[in-house]
Amino acid sequence: MKIDAYENISNEALGAKIKRSYQRHLEDVAAKTAIWQQEGQEYRDVREKLDITQKEISKNIGACVAVVSKFEHGKYVRSRNMLTHAYKLAMEHIQNERNVILKGEKVEWNR
Repeated sequence: MKIDAYENISNEALGAKIKRSYQRHLEDVAAKTAIWQQEGQEYRDVREKLDITQKEISKNIGACVAVVSKFEHGKYVRSRNMLTHAYKLAMEHIQNERNVILKGEKVEWNR
């Protein structure tokens, strides 16, 4: 027997819960957008400085180019924390793979 957590909730009440949840999500996204844009721009600047394409990053992290682009432009992406770490690791991996040297040393990340 399947137990439904919303079994005793009317359609109207359930709809209201979903709307409130979605509204909180939209407010959260709006509050974080400026931070995400700054973060994405920093990652993009380093990627471009190393002459790495979005396609190379996407291949290394197992995401499509559209997700990498959204991340770099400060748009909402699911699993942002995981994507941030994967992006950083991909950049370091590609940099090591190419043995890229800038100003006599590898680019160091502050994050």
